[in-house]
Amino acid sequence: MGLIMLLNAEDSALMLLTLVAAVGLTWWECREHEYGIRLTLWWMSLVLLVHVPGYLALRLWTAAGYRSAAR
Repeated sequence: MGLIMLLNAEDSALMLLTLVAAVGLTWWECREHEYGIRLTLWWMSLVLLVHVPGYLALRLWTAAGYRSAAR
């Protein structure tokens, strides 16, 4: 939401839709990996603040976890 406000795009339905999708995917990803509620809420707040880059950071973080678990 912070990035949307910074870009002055509060009335853009597309930006709001992608924000909702990113938050939903964040919730789904965190539940799938069985993260605790505190970590899930932290990731969701990050995604709310920085929108898509926050979700991409979550995906990179979980991918790094997969690589380290595979070793």
